[in-house]
Amino acid sequence: MAAHRVKLTLIDVISLAVGVLGLVALLVTGYLIGSANTKAASAAAPITVTAPAATITAPLTLTPPPATDTDLAPAPGMNPKFAPPDGPDPDDPMYGVDVVALAGEFRTHGVDTPPEKYPLLLAMTNRHIARGEPDLEAWDRLITEDTHQLYPDLRRGLVIDVTRCWAEYVERVIARNAGKAAPPDSDDHGVTVSNRGPQPRITKHPIVTPTS
Repeated sequence: MAAHRVKLTLIDVISLAVGVLGLVALLVTGYLIGSANTKAASAAAPITVTAPAATITAPLTLTPPPATDTDLAPAPGMNPKFAPPDGPDPDDPMYGVDVVALAGEFRTHGVDTPPEKYPLLLAMTNRHIARGEPDLEAWDRLITEDTHQLYPDLRRGLVIDVTRCWAEYVERVIARNAGKAAPPDSDDHGVTVSNRGPQPRITKHPIVTPTS
């Protein structure tokens, strides 16, 4: 009787093992089939790539500041006594310089500026205005250097006169464009430089015309 019970137990064990193996095989088969279907679906699905939106930057447009013409549009609050000389000729749009009027100022000091030198005079004047120094010395070194370059044959006294006049003109343009009543210092024309005091303006006497 005992031997019969053991035999039945072994049969039960074997049957159970076969059932478990069958179940595992079924599960593995199902997994493989499902995985294959997933891969097929993934392969069939289209891939959509969304490109980032393009950024359009408008080009920078650099424009010079508008011209300031004291004839047509006097600067508010500017004392006419200290306004920079300005005539009927067009002002340069960068800082409102009337180069013809500036050359006329030099002429009252006895120095004539040939018209072919107007572009150089204008470029130099704009460069000094761009320095942004509202209170220049009457003997400003950089303006003195430009006076020598523009009028290489001038005698020493006239170099001083032109430099003082030029410095005062630059100060007045800076003050006008900043809405000031006047430059912060006294008129540079009246400053004594290297023992040369103020000189009378020339209106009837011969004008010095540099040769180069």
